[in-house]
Amino acid sequence: MVRGFSIALIIPFCIAVAPLSWSADSGSIRVQVCDDNANRIKDAQVTLTRKGDGATVGKVQTDDDGMAILADLDPAQEYEITVEKPEHKTMVIRQVRVYAKKATSVAVTLHPSVPPRRHGPVRLSGRQYVNGAFSARQPADLPACQ
Repeated sequence: MVRGFSIALIIPFCIAVAPLSWSADSGSIRVQVCDDNANRIKDAQVTLTRKGDGATVGKVQTDDDGMAILADLDPAQEYEITVEKPEHKTMVIRQVRVYAKKATSVAVTLHPSVPPRRHGPVRLSGRQYVNGAFSARQPADLPACQ
């Protein structure tokens, strides 16, 4: 009888507490962080803020696969994602939407923050010269994380 009595008390308690830990209509955001060479970046800081009031909703580090997951988010809100890593430029993604019962995927490429090295004029061909450092890669040419 004592055994049945304790189970009868535990089950209603679990049912009453369960809705506090998650919402059936909540959504989530999956953030994949890579570098210019499509290598996944571990330990990047991912901060999620609510657009309306600027409140920080969550702060997580990327795992070994460069992935960060922010769950239990209100789909009625619009969010902003900030990704930071030492020696890399900070990336901010604005107007991120979350949908009920779905995961929104966001891919972020972090670029090194090392200042460009200055060399003398670079001769391209004929009489064309370029002063300073330059990059031939355009954002559209960057590969996705592998």
